[in-house]
Amino acid sequence: MRVPTFNELFVVFTVLNTLDVYLTLKIIERGGRELNPIIATLIKWFGPLGGLAFMKALTLATVWTHVPHTDYEVFFAGFCIYYAAVCIHNWTQLEGK
Repeated sequence: MRVPTFNELFVVFTVLNTLDVYLTLKIIERGGRELNPIIATLIKWFGPLGGLAFMKALTLATVWTHVPHTDYEVFFAGFCIYYAAVCIHNWTQLEGK
């Protein structure tokens, strides 16, 4: 079985982070709140879209520049699984509202 490359995983990671922003904005629009205290603070400072966009841009830039692009694919795949779980959690919260 072929292991996905860093670039392929980065695309998946970017899509999952974008989906997380979308679902989080929908939850906030429906009266929910951000559970991560750091992002919640950024939302207070910059508004929902600004706070989420700032954090996601910082996250994506940090991963691109600081995670080695070889020999860490399994580790990075774990990041993708984590963000998939976050998106599933957000979806279930959205469906419950």
